[in-house]
Amino acid sequence: MGHEVVRLAAGAPPAETAVDRVARAIIEGIRAGRYAPGQRLIEADLTRDLSVSRGPVREATRRLAAEGLLETMPHRGVAVRRLSRADVAAVYRVREVLEGLAARLAAERVRAAGPRVAASLRGSPACAPGADPAAYPDHNARFHAEIVRLADNPFLEAQIAALRLPLLRLQFRIVLNPETIGISSAGHRAVADAILAGDGTGADRAMRRHVRSSAKAIATLPDTIFGP
Repeated sequence: MGHEVVRLAAGAPPAETAVDRVARAIIEGIRAGRYAPGQRLIEADLTRDLSVSRGPVREATRRLAAEGLLETMPHRGVAVRRLSRADVAAVYRVREVLEGLAARLAAERVRAAGPRVAASLRGSPACAPGADPAAYPDHNARFHAEIVRLADNPFLEAQIAALRLPLLRLQFRIVLNPETIGISSAGHRAVADAILAGDGTGADRAMRRHVRSSAKAIATLPDTIFGP
């Protein structure tokens, strides 16, 4: 991931390579449920479906294995990684700290960022309790990404992205209904309000509470989707 951090720090938009395209396709496949936790990814299927050679597929799967989304199985290729409950709890403990820091940094920079930020944060669909469940995961991802962007720390951004990736499929298994969306959107509003007020300590605390709430929701998922 170091090359991505350098590009971000330099302000240059990353050019998508064949490896990037394969990695993105795998991530989107996991997000959409085409690849389930524990499912083996067949190299020949990926090369055919994505019209690429074996080289980019192997490099992309190695990259995603290093980032924790896939796992290598001796003599069997790679599969979508199944996190254990202990793994998930450990990742969320770190994510709570880092996303809290991102919210704090965002609050410290919000006044210099201008009024557009207020519209993008407080006006986000992720802050609306009546959001469409089908669209809410994307609203949620954009809300968190906007806060990290506002924090303006490429190294922090890279670390948060690395933590979110292994949790991707678990987050999309959470049952979204008016009650859970209401809890999540209320957490988002508390975070947004603190950031827009320039309250770094309050933003940190609100984000930590919100991340802990997400961890509790994932803890209610059935044992069958977790690894040993």
